[in-house]
Amino acid sequence: MTANRRSLIVLILLFGMTRACKGDGDVELFHSFDATAGHPSGTLIRASDGAFHGTTKSGGMHGRGSVYRIEADRKLVTLHSFDGTNGGAPVAPLFQASNGLLYGSTSEGGQRNLGTLFRLPLTGPVQTLVHFGGWTNGGSPRAGLFQAKDGLLYGTTSSGGENNIGTVFKLTLDGTMTTLVSFHGNDGSRPRAGVVQARELNFLYGTTYSGGKSNRGTVFLCASTGSLITLASFVGTNGANPVSRLVQARDGRFYGVTTYGGLHGLGTVFSIAPDGDLRTVYSFTGGANGGLPVAGLIEGANGELYGTTPYNMDAGRAAVAFKIDEAGAFSVCATLSYSVLYPSSELLAGGDGYLYGVSEVGGTNRLGVVYRILLRPKLEYEILGSNLALSWPRYPAGFHLVQASELESSSSWSVAVGRTVTNESRIQAVVPLGQGKAYFKVHRP
Repeated sequence: MTANRRSLIVLILLFGMTRACKGDGDVELFHSFDATAGHPSGTLIRASDGAFHGTTKSGGMHGRGSVYRIEADRKLVTLHSFDGTNGGAPVAPLFQASNGLLYGSTSEGGQRNLGTLFRLPLTGPVQTLVHFGGWTNGGSPRAGLFQAKDGLLYGTTSSGGENNIGTVFKLTLDGTMTTLVSFHGNDGSRPRAGVVQARELNFLYGTTYSGGKSNRGTVFLCASTGSLITLASFVGTNGANPVSRLVQARDGRFYGVTTYGGLHGLGTVFSIAPDGDLRTVYSFTGGANGGLPVAGLIEGANGELYGTTPYNMDAGRAAVAFKIDEAGAFSVCATLSYSVLYPSSELLAGGDGYLYGVSEVGGTNRLGVVYRILLRPKLEYEILGSNLALSWPRYPAGFHLVQASELESSSSWSVAVGRTVTNESRIQAVVPLGQGKAYFKVHRP
């Protein structure tokens, strides 16, 4: 019984030390852009070749933007430079389709200067698939494409269509485009985010920046045949003007952010059920918690949602990275440095224990950066007789187990003495329970 009580004390203290990411730290600049490729825009993707791929809205040989790849040694390779005739100013992320090719869009350029759709292999060059023409098929796409269960790619345009306020379209992998929806205003207007498909349904879900009951944006449902249903309208108090895509979490609800509105006018995190039940999860407060989010959310392995904001009054407008759970428990993971001024696209889980993101400005040349945030490994435990077995993911590498008898002094932490076993995915340390209290955490020098 004494050993069991002692074990329980140890485990409670251990879990009190566990965090998915550390506040005010663990941020690293991964690459600084220069004039050859400047102002990265869309979210990074990690393609099947293991390299990062993305777009910049300026730079390149003609100053009209580029498609790039970043190798393992952090060297940037420009795969394509837009020249205006084949598009310009790509602001949306790339998408790797089931055929292995990368698909993307430009917000301007092309035959009518209203943007294009393109594809390319992992090493380039670009093939232009569609020139947008305005009322005929939309214009100025600002969102990435998404491949649905039917194998087709779906996307939105922020202008054009019958009323010149945006469309939803589908695209075959060979490049044949069909306009599904032209917005009318009361059902939404000027979508800046792409669509996603529900896991258990065939419907597509998305948002519009404006339109709806209060002209502050909507959440909509769209069938692959083109029928559209407005699920909810933002009215200010529940958020306003969403610009990023939705993500479906483990509870089946879709989560997103609005740039404005909420209790403080600084934006919200919201959730909506597939049937349209809209709830405000969190209202941004400014200051140390940030505000005015423009980047979407991603779901981590632990079920929590991660995002960024470009606004932090207390830190002189420095950006913050945050996590939030489905119940609205909010915490700041990191206050980003002045080299990361405007993280405008969602984070990417790199598979190596880091979250990767891009900032349009900042860095050595003030032309933007790729940055990454270290996610601290989560400790798990098991009682083995008179021993305590603690384990954590092998990656990110370099962490080891430390322990202390008191928390007040940082110098009291020392490497935990015990037997360590490593397999392909996890590290396990087996330590004796001993007498009294013990605090455990993973630490990387």
